[in-house]
Amino acid sequence: MSQRRATAIVTAVALLVEGVVLATLLWVLAVFLQRQEMSLDGIGPGTLALVTRGAGALLGLGLALCALLVLRAGLRDRPLGSAVRIALIACAVTHGVLAVLAVALVGWGTFLVPATVLGLLVWTLLEHSPPGPRAPASASGPTDPDSSGSVSSGPEASGPEVSGSGVPSRPAGPSPVA
Repeated sequence: MSQRRATAIVTAVALLVEGVVLATLLWVLAVFLQRQEMSLDGIGPGTLALVTRGAGALLGLGLALCALLVLRAGLRDRPLGSAVRIALIACAVTHGVLAVLAVALVGWGTFLVPATVLGLLVWTLLEHSPPGPRAPASASGPTDPDSSGSVSSGPEASGPEVSGSGVPSRPAGPSPVA
């Protein structure tokens, strides 16, 4: 199993579990709101409970949808489409806000859950990013592959040559003038 696929599956499971837990938590909160006997600026407890149940259902379904999108991307092992990327970025921003609220209202222990899911979302977005744009062809002439398989257009090739270990064989920067 590739790292991309494993990351996506772990992220999908975390989103699904978090969606179920948050929906259940808001449903229990709605039960407590229903049983109270006071209003909030004229809004009755029944209305508050209804809104809380609706928020729990929407939040749970939204996280389940994001989990499904991440799982689908992980199983296909391809770059994410733009609509899926936008949905996951919105989910990541939401988790960032939830992490800040968790620290402010509850404490550092609760901060770990949304921050961990935020990290998993960002990791998934980076792992499944589309390939970058190709570099334009050199204007000095055709490119010839050298013996190491890299493409260069002569001694003025852009960028340092990289050996098999990933270490540049010459320092990057301007070449000395002869």
